[in-house]
Amino acid sequence: MVVSNWVSAGPLYLVAPQFARLNESGTSREVYLPVLPARQVWVDEFTNESHSGGQVVTVATPLDRFGLFRRSAANATSTS
Repeated sequence: MVVSNWVSAGPLYLVAPQFARLNESGTSREVYLPVLPARQVWVDEFTNESHSGGQVVTVATPLDRFGLFRRSAANATSTS
């Protein structure tokens, strides 16, 4: 399922390619993380940071990385 500038890769993953919405430096981009059911968060597969759904986050996108998020049960600490 394609929505805006990210792709759902099955029920657990959200992939945000680097080519969309690059900032002036070209090393980060904004990604909208959809709302999730209670007690679930999006986890950045590269940094292991967790984020609540229903918000836009800025992720680093150097040439060897892209936005890759996994649905997960919420931990006691969420970074955003």
